[in-house]
Amino acid sequence: ESVDDLDDEVVDTLLSRLTFQTASADDGADLASAVGTAREDVGADARTVIYLSVPPTAMESMITMLGREGLADDARLIIEKPFGTTW
Repeated sequence: ESVDDLDDEVVDTLLSRLTFQTASADDGADLASAVGTAREDVGADARTVIYLSVPPTAMESMITMLGREGLADDARLIIEKPFGTTW
């Protein structure tokens, strides 16, 4: 299928449930708040997907922040490449 073949209603529903929130390894409070609001809006069956696009040197501290803020519970994590240091 191409993008042109997508059902507009399905796309609109999906897009209405997506949010973007920046965070740092030192301060994930805004991210935790945004995730909490989204979970409340979607309901008890909400599935959280967190997409990290950070350099390899920041990955460990960002994942630590997710755990510290309680965001790792019942969430899925997508990690954008690159891995390593020779990119």
